[in-house]
Amino acid sequence: MKKLIVAYFVFICSLFAQTDESYSTNEKVSLQLKWLHQFQFAGYYAAKEKGFYSDVGLDVTIKERNINQNNVEQVIKGESEYGISDSALLLYRAKGEPVVLLSAILQHSPSVLVTLKSSNIETPYNLDNKKILFYKNEVDGIGIFAMLNAMKITADTSFTRVGVDYQALIDGKVDAYTGYVTNEIFYLKQKKIPINIIDPTNYGFDFYGDMLFTNEFEAKNHPDRVKRFNEATLKGWKYALANKEEMITLIKNKYAQNKSIVHLRYEADALEQLIQNKSIPLGTIDKGRLSYIANVYKKYGLMKNEIDMDRYVFESNNNIYQKSYTKNGNLLSNKEIEYLKNKKQIAMCVDPDWMPFEKIEKGQHIGMSADYIEILQKKLQIKIALVPTKNWIETLSYAQERKCDILSLVIPTASRRAYLDFTKSYLNVPLVVVSKNENIFTDDPTQIRKKLGIVKGYAYGEILRNKYPKMQIVDVQNVKEGMDKVSNGELFGFIGTLATTAYEMQSHYIGYLKIIGKFDESMALGVGVRNDEPILKDIFDKAIDSITQEQKQNILNKWLSINFVKENNIVEK
Repeated sequence: MKKLIVAYFVFICSLFAQTDESYSTNEKVSLQLKWLHQFQFAGYYAAKEKGFYSDVGLDVTIKERNINQNNVEQVIKGESEYGISDSALLLYRAKGEPVVLLSAILQHSPSVLVTLKSSNIETPYNLDNKKILFYKNEVDGIGIFAMLNAMKITADTSFTRVGVDYQALIDGKVDAYTGYVTNEIFYLKQKKIPINIIDPTNYGFDFYGDMLFTNEFEAKNHPDRVKRFNEATLKGWKYALANKEEMITLIKNKYAQNKSIVHLRYEADALEQLIQNKSIPLGTIDKGRLSYIANVYKKYGLMKNEIDMDRYVFESNNNIYQKSYTKNGNLLSNKEIEYLKNKKQIAMCVDPDWMPFEKIEKGQHIGMSADYIEILQKKLQIKIALVPTKNWIETLSYAQERKCDILSLVIPTASRRAYLDFTKSYLNVPLVVVSKNENIFTDDPTQIRKKLGIVKGYAYGEILRNKYPKMQIVDVQNVKEGMDKVSNGELFGFIGTLATTAYEMQSHYIGYLKIIGKFDESMALGVGVRNDEPILKDIFDKAIDSITQEQKQNILNKWLSINFVKENNIVEK
């Protein structure tokens, strides 16, 4: 009877987990936090208290950080099976330490530098020869170090923090203080102390914040448990973000009695901005972005060795790749194959000046979209021929006149649907505002009531004008013209994608321009297909579906790691 009960339990679990391993309800594991109890870890508390861990057979102990111990080393040594750290984990992996990433909870690092308003220290350039109260473990502020190194700022970082000791900044013993936008900033604002915030993200050093990780022993010997722990954790985070007030009360009563409700609420709102769960799937880890961060570390002498990303990210340990779409062993139907045979070649128009996405250079199509088109051309076994244009407006005109069968990379809009169909997206691009270095960061760029440039004909111009009619949007001919007009004061700011603005900013405007705002909107780009031949859209949808995750990562590595690091640019996800 006992064997029958066990067998039945394993069968029921397999229906839900669909794994090769069975598990008991008492698998004891522990999670080592990177700091003291606070809303920063709300998703883990939710997974434990709402039963998401126990639902998948795990009994999880959550350990508060002992600031005198290295929390990453505790996981490496097996004192805890799971832990939380940030992009510094790359440095451990480069040294051969067996850390394995599971999920990125914070898409952006909360670590910033804080100065007193009265000090007039507003940018990294003002920090030369200044005193900075730094984290006890310098890797905790690795993005700040990378920024200072890149800008060749010589600062005294020998002053080290012990807990939350921002009083040294208030007393004038140091010129700047390293802290979290979710934590120390609250205390200073509560004391009504005017401050400046220097965020590395605004200067091209956009690193991951909190990431869930394990060690190689756990990943190799208990892959199913790792999968269950990760999935239950993400479920906990979804719950915590959807029920913030409930979690604030729970944390106050059970985990962090020393924190006020007001502080926990402030922290919850600030964290949600860093998690970006409304625009990026919760837990997303982009290997191209990891490669970019690794290359930044190497460029500034913080690491030397290469990292095998297939061993570093847990998904690859389990060979989880996107599978190609097939039908009866073929990508396309007989009708679609016959259509392409009769078509002989596909005429393509592109944006001739939109790097790193695409460009026409010496008559050749280059950039990220060009690499995707090359893959699609091979899969469809048909020549995709470039039709040159002078600018994006001419490209749209050619598409309307049917001089092009496809546009390589385009955002769907209502006006374009008159002559185009749109495939599934293969790139997703966030929008930002770039302005002069002295202008402060804004949480809501839609409230800016000064002139902002947008390249004429770009889809997000149409979208933003319709959605935010009070914004003063001005057309410019291209990205460089827009940035020039910001630099010389004709425009307050320029709206563009994170990658394209950073590409120009770090190439020509470093020290003059910076990112001062990020929109909630992200633009999904795919292939634009002439709408009088609908079969062509179906063909490209299937081909895009068949692109593997490995191929996507290779393109990201090529354009967003190597070139962006060479120019000190920002990675786009």
